[in-house]
Amino acid sequence: MLTYLSRNLAGSRLLIAGTYRDIEVDRAHPLSSALAELRRSSSFSRIPLRGLNADEVQRMMSSVAGRNLSWGLAE
Repeated sequence: MLTYLSRNLAGSRLLIAGTYRDIEVDRAHPLSSALAELRRSSSFSRIPLRGLNADEVQRMMSSVAGRNLSWGLAE
């Protein structure tokens, strides 16, 4: 479906965001060939993300809660 949309909706004002864990996608995985085709498109962007460390989790949780939460809870 992703490759179909990328081929047939080029130039449209449409944003499609997808996520996957790169450690789970090897060459035999169906998403692997779709990603290879999508990379050829000039409108395709890949934004690799990494996990948060305990300090970053603590800051995010405190921000959401509106109060300072313990680092141990975040860990």
